Amino acid sequence: MTELKCPSYDYVLDMTWREFILRREGFFRERKNEETRQMKHTRVISYFTLVATGAIDTKKLSLDKFLPIKEGASKGNKIEDWQKEALLNAINGVVNESGGRIRGES
Repeated sequence: MTELKCPSYDYVLDMTWREFILRREGFFRERKNEETRQMKHTRVISYFTLVATGAIDTKKLSLDKFLPIKEGASKGNKIEDWQKEALLNAINGVVNESGGRIRGES
């Protein structure tokens, strides 16, 4: 009942169909907003991680252009080739600098 924000099960049984549908739509809207917020947070972390490693230049690529969030986009979107290349370059740079060792190894 917490998804519908109702005090009790009896309250749900007594509500009209219209009220149920409105509460249901509100639930899905809140869930979509939470997913969008999480996507934006992940995008910011990814962007600044690549900036910190020097893989991308902030003068050439802004945060808004880095991973645009499109309304109604499916979750199965693949990254573009230039994004994959930048990520692989950053990973290879870190591996080469550490001599192939994982942090903590001697």
